[in-house]
Amino acid sequence: MTFANYIETKDPNITSEKRQVIETIAKACMVDVSTVYRWINGRCIPDPLKIQKISEITNIPVEQLFPTI
Repeated sequence: MTFANYIETKDPNITSEKRQVIETIAKACMVDVSTVYRWINGRCIPDPLKIQKISEITNIPVEQLFPTI
């Protein structure tokens, strides 16, 4: 499951659930929420340390979150 797929699995009817996950990732990676949205949309890729942090938060292996790396 890629990072974008993971975010999409959050219930779209529960906006706060999706937003909370994005804010948690942004805070853990010390970036702005807009940066996380760029990662989700594939416009840029986080650095390896941030990818590892996202993996820890989502409990999804790095290789699945960002398979093109």
